[in-house]
Amino acid sequence: MRSEDTPKPGFPKYSRDEIVNFEDNDAMYEGKILVVNGRGIFGADDQPYYDIIVGNDNPVLYKNIPEIAIINKNS
Repeated sequence: MRSEDTPKPGFPKYSRDEIVNFEDNDAMYEGKILVVNGRGIFGADDQPYYDIIVGNDNPVLYKNIPEIAIINKNS
């Protein structure tokens, strides 16, 4: 991983309402960022974390997804 790709607390790469792909428990998902926890979460302040909603008909909210789990951003 290049140093510019290393997650940094206080400097989130992604913003609210962006569509991203991410991995959680060995499964891939596509969703929309609802919350950006730019400085990390309680007990884990080493990188930004995100709350991401997946699905349209029966949406599921995935909470506290670390920045390192986001694979790419969709346009």
